[in-house]
Amino acid sequence: MRMTKSEIAECLNLPASTLQRWIRQGRIPIQKKGGEYFFEPGTLQRWAETNRLPFRFLENEPGVKAQNLDGSVEAPPDTLFAAMQRGGVIYDLAAEDTESLFSEALEKIPGVPEDLKPGFLERLVQRERLSSTGIGKGVAMPHPRNPTVDSLERPLISTCFLKKDIDFNSVDNRPVFVMFFLLSPTPKHHLHLLSRLSFCLRNDRFVDFLKTRPAPEDLFARIADVEAALDHKEAF
Repeated sequence: MRMTKSEIAECLNLPASTLQRWIRQGRIPIQKKGGEYFFEPGTLQRWAETNRLPFRFLENEPGVKAQNLDGSVEAPPDTLFAAMQRGGVIYDLAAEDTESLFSEALEKIPGVPEDLKPGFLERLVQRERLSSTGIGKGVAMPHPRNPTVDSLERPLISTCFLKKDIDFNSVDNRPVFVMFFLLSPTPKHHLHLLSRLSFCLRNDRFVDFLKTRPAPEDLFARIADVEAALDHKEAF
């Protein structure tokens, strides 16, 4: 695949100067020919994973798939920012019990096939009966025991603000004011995004920001800033 240095730096979320230095040092598996740079997607992704670096394909390359170590083909893990944009923000869910709340949310979350909603609702309710997905601080992350939705091509996270706080039997007994529905096509995507979202939610200032019920553009901008800082930290 042909890419510019700036595009490769964006895939790895690296400063251009750092990428240039690594190229000179021979630390990164790319090739140069006629002023253009080439890389093999599976090789570069495995190199990034080995070196604990973030890696994603650019949004303008949606058809590219990464190759796993076993030779299977799988879409690379998505950014938290992209997954949250895809899932959108929903306000004023009015149901007052968890099952009704899940049902109301599923009707409004974009990208969930209609034929999957009844089964997915049942799985959500079953999971909630086992133990609460209220993680504390007024936040819940509903998900089924098996977190994957096979028919989805890309993961999504839908941010759902409740009209009225409700009891979720959360670990800290606080009522929930916001839910994050995380729907993923594979466990790898689920764990990757769950880790990133959990990083945000551990920050009390971020939770306080959520309590203002921000507009979608403000929420996504905040997520982009947090994720950029996280990726920069992981890269060094």
